[in-house]
Amino acid sequence: MAIQLEDDLAIQLREDMAIQLRDDTAIQLRDDLAIQLKDDMAIQLRDDMDIQLRDDMDIQIRDDLAIQLRDDMAIQLRDDWAIQLRDDMAIRLRDDLAIQLRDDMVIQLRDDMAIRFR
Repeated sequence: MAIQLEDDLAIQLREDMAIQLRDDTAIQLRDDLAIQLKDDMAIQLRDDMDIQLRDDMDIQIRDDLAIQLRDDMAIQLRDDWAIQLRDDMAIRLRDDLAIQLRDDMVIQLRDDMAIRFR
């Protein structure tokens, strides 16, 4: 009977140790999975933030380039208009001077002819 009791106690102890080992293993596995999940989430968050930052920088650079291009085009257009206006004014001035010179020459010729025929 003592042997039977000893055997029963040994079996019970072995079963209790197996249960404890299983529970400890489950706890350790759960903790390891939680750590891995936390690390994976941190990596994913970092990657997402890197992608978002890169996208934001790309958008900002594109916007800055668009603004610069618009400003450059406005300056070029203003300069082109200034050149065109200057050219138009020069042509107009030349035409006005030509008309004035012609009128002066006609007046002078008329005066000369009037003096000659008097």
